[in-house]
Amino acid sequence: MSNTTVLEILNELKKNQTIEICGWVKTFRANRFIALNDGSCLENIQCVNHFESTDYNNLEKITTG
Repeated sequence: MSNTTVLEILNELKKNQTIEICGWVKTFRANRFIALNDGSCLENIQCVNHFESTDYNNLEKITTG
């Protein structure tokens, strides 16, 4: 699977597809919402984490930057 940029996702409006994004976490709220950016544009992608089914040890590894 090749990486997709945030700009490509926003321009193509990919829905119901599995994609891979590489970037950094701008914000992480309530162990559920992650604003992700890769520098391809000023916009962020909001990722929604399934908090109930995610291992707590993995949640601790998610930090901004």
